[in-house]
Amino acid sequence: MKKIVLLILVLTSVFAAEYQYGQGTLSFKGGIFGVDKTLSTDIKIYGFLNEHKNIFGTNYFFAYKLAIYKSQDVKNAIETYNSTIGMTSQTSNLSFRYKVKGIDFNFVLGRDFYREGSDYLGVGVLIGITGPYIKSRSDSNNSASSIPGYEYLNDSETKMLTYKIGPSLRVQKELLSFFTVYGDVQYGFQKAHIKNDSAHLDQYDSGNYTSYNVGIKFQAKSGRKKIWIISFSPKFFVTFGYRYSYWKVKNVKLNDISLIGPADISFTVKYAYFGIGYDF
Repeated sequence: MKKIVLLILVLTSVFAAEYQYGQGTLSFKGGIFGVDKTLSTDIKIYGFLNEHKNIFGTNYFFAYKLAIYKSQDVKNAIETYNSTIGMTSQTSNLSFRYKVKGIDFNFVLGRDFYREGSDYLGVGVLIGITGPYIKSRSDSNNSASSIPGYEYLNDSETKMLTYKIGPSLRVQKELLSFFTVYGDVQYGFQKAHIKNDSAHLDQYDSGNYTSYNVGIKFQAKSGRKKIWIISFSPKFFVTFGYRYSYWKVKNVKLNDISLIGPADISFTVKYAYFGIGYDF
């Protein structure tokens, strides 16, 4: 899968590409590992993408985005124990630190139903993969190790790999020769593989994915260039925007652990970004 993603990026970047940097908030929730409420932490996003590129001048287009994200540590008291077996002198101060990292890759292939100049309204099919993982470690002292199930939670790593497919709507409107607004809305059906060796968790579950993006683009005036027999019009631009993405996996259950039952896991990423790019 990594080789396929790399090949797509290399081939598509020949036509156009954009590099983005964003900062925002990542929130996650799941009734496993003591996370009974939504936790939020700062996050940084590094992206390589193309919002929309017509194929050989036709109304058919492709789009792609590879995003790498990394969160800060977030600390949480372990409410699952407190609500299930009752708060004790051991559980009252029991807490864990979590860190979320991962990648998100989406590829869209579609058709413009309206296209005039640089303006377009297109509909396509989204396919993608997302690979977040959560690392947790205990802030508690050794006395907590006697609590039932503690060994499944301490210094643990939960890996997820989701596959998604669904519709994508993309739009762009040039307001001035140097100023453009754009956006996209996407929805996907997900199948997720979730694994945690410490908790004997290795299963597939279904879910959904939602994302929307709005931005503005400032493009420099381009002129016709020629290198040998190749003629082209290079365009350089900068972007500013905001993206929201949401992943949900349903009914995750820790095998062989009666303490924690089936629960949904969800991630929400909200961030503002700045980008620079080129087009030919």
